[in-house]
Amino acid sequence: MARKINVKLILELREGNMSRNMIAETRHISRHSVSDVFAIADEKGIKYADVRNLDDNAVYQMFYPDKHVVEKMFKEPDYEYIHDELKKVGVTLKLLWEEYKEKCLENGDIPMGYTRFCGGYGNFTTVNKLTNHLENKPGVKVEVTPWNDERIKNWANAIGPYTAQVINRIFTAVDIKEQYSSL
Repeated sequence: MARKINVKLILELREGNMSRNMIAETRHISRHSVSDVFAIADEKGIKYADVRNLDDNAVYQMFYPDKHVVEKMFKEPDYEYIHDELKKVGVTLKLLWEEYKEKCLENGDIPMGYTRFCGGYGNFTTVNKLTNHLENKPGVKVEVTPWNDERIKNWANAIGPYTAQVINRIFTAVDIKEQYSSL
């Protein structure tokens, strides 16, 4: 597929009084493309000042509304629903993706893959500046769980013959955030 012409850049350089040939040579754009942008800009009366605050894709769509139309073949998930569901205990992106996939197949839509699903959710959270609230900070809180006598005996029987140590008490410490355990 051919690359899209950077229409906004061509308009900016035209505003700076660069010639068509100079724009084509310095930016490695074909002369035909530069001339085409100049002609459309003159025809529609578009100047760089009119498009300065628009993004490149919007400017391109102004000049070439019929080219490079994005075809959506995958059913777009409801990312707001996904974000709300992730706040519930035990819900993961994998589970939500499987649910989304099943709904798509039931409705006859094409579901997107897991990687694209997660990437789309990541973009959604970035664009909307969303975060999941974390109530604890790593290393600040530690869960200490005492083992009962039966667990100690089982563990000691498994370890004892090799070390010949007598074990009276064992505590496990788990960093709540990281879920790493240590004895």
